[in-house]
This record gives sequence, C-alpha cells and structure tokens, in this order.
Amino acid sequence: MYYVGKDGRQSGPFTLEELRAMVGKDQLHVDDLVWKEGMPQWVQAGSLPGLFGSASVPPPPLGISPPGAQASHGYPPPTFEEVPTYLWQSIVLLLFCCPLFGIPAVVYAAQVDKKMVVGDVTGARRSSQKARFWCWMCVVLSVINYAFVIWYSFYRPTGSGSKALYPALPMKRSPSTASRIALGSALLMAMLMGAFVLYQHPPEDNGLYPQCMFHRLTGWHCSGCGATRCLHALLHLRFEEAARKNILAMVGLPVLGFLFLRGLGRWMLNHPTPPPLKGPSRFMAIATVVIILGFGVVRNLPWPPFTWLAPH
Repeated sequence: MYYVGKDGRQSGPFTLEELRAMVGKDQLHVDDLVWKEGMPQWVQAGSLPGLFGSASVPPPPLGISPPGAQASHGYPPPTFEEVPTYLWQSIVLLLFCCPLFGIPAVVYAAQVDKKMVVGDVTGARRSSQKARFWCWMCVVLSVINYAFVIWYSFYRPTGSGSKALYPALPMKRSPSTASRIALGSALLMAMLMGAFVLYQHPPEDNGLYPQCMFHRLTGWHCSGCGATRCLHALLHLRFEEAARKNILAMVGLPVLGFLFLRGLGRWMLNHPTPPPLKGPSRFMAIATVVIILGFGVVRNLPWPPFTWLAPH
C-alpha cells in the first residue's frame, strides 16, 4: 500500500492500481512524493517502475527523514491514528431519542472513516467532534422531553368538556408547584449538560459552537464576542484568561447566573413575583443596556487601552 504526499498533505493508503488510475485522471504527477512500508524515504512517483509507462525518473535526495525518525521538514511517515466515529451511538440516539439532532450526528459519524481512508486525519477528528457534539445534544433534548412528559402526567391543561389523555399521578403537592419543579429541574439539567460540554471542549479547538455573525460580516467585535471562551475559562477557574476574552462577560455572567437561579427558584416554588421595575431599578436596567452597547463600541477602537478589551 502506497501513501502520496502532494501540496503539503499526505493521503492514502492506495494500491498500485489506484495510483495508475490517479495518473490517468491527472491527479498524480511524476514529481509528487510516494512512500510505502519498507522504503527508506519518500521518493518521486516517477521513480516507481511501470507507473508512468516506460519513463522513469531516478529518485533525487529529498532530505526527508526515513519512517520512524523525526522529520524536520517534508512529509512525516504515515501515522495510523484511531479516531472514534460515534456511529452506533448516533444510530441509537436517532432511533430512540431525538431524530432532529440524530440525523446530523449520523452524517458526521459516517464521514470519519471516509476521511481516514484518504489520510485526512484532521478532517476526521473534526467530524468526530461534531458527531459527539450532536450526540450530546440528543441526550440533552431527550432529558428535557422526558421531564415534560413527567410534568404532563402531573398537570395537564384540561378545558371545559376536554378529556385528559391519562389520569394524573397521585401526589401530595399541588399540581401547579409540581409542574414548575419538573420544568425547572429539566432546565437546570440542560444547563448543567451544556456547561459540561463547554468544560470538555474548548471553543478554540473545534467548530462545535456558533460563530458571531456580526463579527463575520463586519470584522468588528460585538459586546458578546469572546463570551463563550470567557465562560470556558471561568469553568476552569482561569480568571486572567477569562478577562482577556471578555471582561464584561467575566463580571456579568456570574451576576446574571445568580439572578437567573434566584428567579428560577422563586418560580419553581410558586413564590410571588416582585413588583414591576420603577425608580432606581428602572435606572439600573437602562444603565446596564448603555454599558453593554458602550462596551461593544470602545472595544473596537484602535488605540490603547481600548485594544486590550478585544478578545486576545
């Protein structure tokens, strides 16, 4: 089996017949590099007998380290790395959990082996990571779905003349409080699963997370640019790195998290809601909006110290 080095990329393995077919399609040239087990170094494809007819080009000294040695330049020897496909997990989740997210999981899982065959290890790793991401999304959505089913068994909206699908389960707690606790617990579970995925997979190393459309279209940083990387650093307790990614998110996310959890707890326990905003509270809301918009402006200014506010 032969491996081909062309345009800075390594592909293979290929049989000699496949190499001849590549020559016929003008996909392999005499100056491309080839290697197979037993060769001391990479050689030009034109040096292989019978590959380009009667023409034969003697292999020049390429200065490439032989297989097994650390090459300082050129193509390294072929590496045999196992990349998980997550194919059977994707199929199980597609059939029994969530077809919506199971379909992209199966699609990306099927791409792993195809890319490994042609030697695209980087692409195979990327497809494997995306397949794993969509598998986790299936699990999260399934947890939310099952929590909703439990909630519906406790409390179902029945109007006049309507009939419930099945009788409610007996319970001592009031139905309204039970439904709130079920939905709130499902939401907390989904948030914990999302935090676990973000903790395990850095945003810089893969394309699992959506990119900022404003930054892609304009090249400027919005107020939220770097917030995902900031939250990843916070989950690892790397506060200096979090501040470099988005200092506003570093300060604001813990506060928003506390306020959200407090409000969710009050809602789950059916406590009275606070009165509408007025006076100082309304002023604080307006000031928060102004700070967020102002941060998005000053972090794009090209002068120090404003340049430090951009993600770096």
